[in-house]
Amino acid sequence: MSNPKVTADADWYLGERGQTIDDLDTAAGVADGKLDQLTLDVADVDTAVGVTDGKADQLLLDVAAVAADAGDAKTAAEAAESYTEKLDDAATLGLLGTDNSLAYRVNEIERHFHSNERWASKLAAPAGNRVTEQAMTPFTIVSGNNAYGAATQIMDIGDCEGLFPGAVHFDLHRIFVSDADHTTPYRIRLSYGTGTQPDAITAGQYSTVMWRSDNANFDRGPLDIMMRRIDAASKVWVQIWNATNESEMDMFFGVHFYEG
Repeated sequence: MSNPKVTADADWYLGERGQTIDDLDTAAGVADGKLDQLTLDVADVDTAVGVTDGKADQLLLDVAAVAADAGDAKTAAEAAESYTEKLDDAATLGLLGTDNSLAYRVNEIERHFHSNERWASKLAAPAGNRVTEQAMTPFTIVSGNNAYGAATQIMDIGDCEGLFPGAVHFDLHRIFVSDADHTTPYRIRLSYGTGTQPDAITAGQYSTVMWRSDNANFDRGPLDIMMRRIDAASKVWVQIWNATNESEMDMFFGVHFYEG
């Protein structure tokens, strides 16, 4: 006797192909309306395999084989439907979901443009942390002689947590230059990592951006910068390059945070 669950799955499988059990009965010459087996005579078998040897009495496809095939096809179709629901109807976990999944990456992009931003000032007496929102003291960075000057560390391993508790990643998004010694061009380099600043440079973990002011008033808004998302427990350093030795630049910087 046919198993009701098996028959239901098989009905679905056949229905997807425009077939019914009656169609199989007609092909098999057994009009029992059941999916116990499909019986094909030797001529049908010979035609199917292309070997006319007259040896096969019958080809029996039992209910388990048909059901397994039907169940696999049904599972695949249901899986495809669930993916469609994820795109159109179902909620996703975004940055709290699987790393590098489509939903994760889409949410990462969305967070970059629609995120809480914190503007960091220099902490008067750094002790484990280097930044604060509760001051208006800029970081002063000094250039070399037509070269980069010494690296100034602007974030330590606990600063991300201090600015945005629970954040897993962050990136520096903008810089506000509040003063500079010269109106000639500056190159600003931001490097990041968990080791030393030279190690970060060697590993290519840095971004650069150019800046200059057209007049001595420095009446420009924040400067957008591009850089990768950084692990929360990372350090950040800044260097500047100017044609004049020991040219100084004062700056604040804005930070974006990501929960995943």
